Amino acid sequence: MAITRFQNLHHQSSVMIGALAMADLSMGVAYTPVKLFRTHVPYLFRLEMPCMIAMYIGHFASLAAIIFISLLSLKRFYAIQFPFHYQAHATVKVAVIVNVAVFVFIASALVPLVAGAAMWYDGVSCYAPTLYPSLYTRFIVAVAAIPLFLGFVGFIRVCVAEFRFRKQVFDQSVTSLKKQESIRSKLIITVYLVSLCFWVPHMLYYLYDTVSKADRNVYLFRIVSLVDLRSSAVNCFLYAWKNSKFKAAYIELLRLKPSTEVIRPSTIDTVSLSHSL
Repeated sequence: MAITRFQNLHHQSSVMIGALAMADLSMGVAYTPVKLFRTHVPYLFRLEMPCMIAMYIGHFASLAAIIFISLLSLKRFYAIQFPFHYQAHATVKVAVIVNVAVFVFIASALVPLVAGAAMWYDGVSCYAPTLYPSLYTRFIVAVAAIPLFLGFVGFIRVCVAEFRFRKQVFDQSVTSLKKQESIRSKLIITVYLVSLCFWVPHMLYYLYDTVSKADRNVYLFRIVSLVDLRSSAVNCFLYAWKNSKFKAAYIELLRLKPSTEVIRPSTIDTVSLSHSL
């Protein structure tokens, strides 16, 4: 809501954050209810179709959250490593196209979950590593792990750039544009590091069960599921903590007090948006 409503958030970085917010929202409105149903109405998921639907929803929400947090890190790496190319080509329109393409890719990659890939029989556990062929579940792990690894490489590069900026912070020649870029870098560093800590335990557990073909440990599975939900739950608060524009937008949306900062458009962002349109 903040990104669509306020002009000074009309920026390619904000569009990428908006896509991650959509993925986080799917974790709350789709993934979480399915988890609750599986916990409290387990007999329903002994049927094939409810199980297949639950597999698709759970994997789609999880992969979207992991991939988009990785893309945020890679986008910041791109902006730092190739600043001139980034300024020339990274527009709102390009960001929208990339986000839509990623959503379509995830939806397509998970079609086998509901298209007959399951080795279904009466009494089988509704759990992907035991329900699907190892080759396919390893493919799902790769779809999440490869962007996460690339995002980690980008994360290291962003950390190095931010450290160098900190050494120059007392230099009067540091421009306001560089300071704005530093704010975006700090946001990505914080969000990516927190998400990495939350998601890696579940990915490792999923990979272990994929290789061993072991059935899930119910209590351990619930713990790692609750941990990865934390990532989506805290992201919006991290934006407000590390970015004053998001903080001001939230205050305005919640009607806590009017904010001149969020209403006043940023010259750079406005120019960027007009060129992209």
